[in-house]
Amino acid sequence: MIDPFSRTCFHPDLKLETWYPDGALDGAMANFIVNFIGFDERIIDEPFNRFADLSRLKAIHLDLLELYDLAMKRYEACKDLQPAKTALVATTISTYAVARMFAILMEPSPIDVRVFRNLEEAAYWLGVPVKALRAKG
Repeated sequence: MIDPFSRTCFHPDLKLETWYPDGALDGAMANFIVNFIGFDERIIDEPFNRFADLSRLKAIHLDLLELYDLAMKRYEACKDLQPAKTALVATTISTYAVARMFAILMEPSPIDVRVFRNLEEAAYWLGVPVKALRAKG
């Protein structure tokens, strides 16, 4: 079940956290999820992968500087962590472009960020069933 406050769901059996943003992705929403994931990284004892389905976003209100700052904040938070994966599903050109820029900015970190066009490709790369990536509730 998706937490209505964070729009996330943690799957302990798969070591996977999923996120389903809705509406407009702005600095406040992006910072919230960055802080939320950072909190989870501090309290969960073992590495876990991440997944975000960006297909429900109606708009992205982040400029390049905000995107860079988010990536650097993530890098600082995870630079000493064990490697993990983040799969982003982006179905529009603009969302795909922003997600790819974020992935490029994250390249120096131990978090391998990749952008996909559909759930099936993301699930295969993460090594999880597709149904685990579908929003439930």
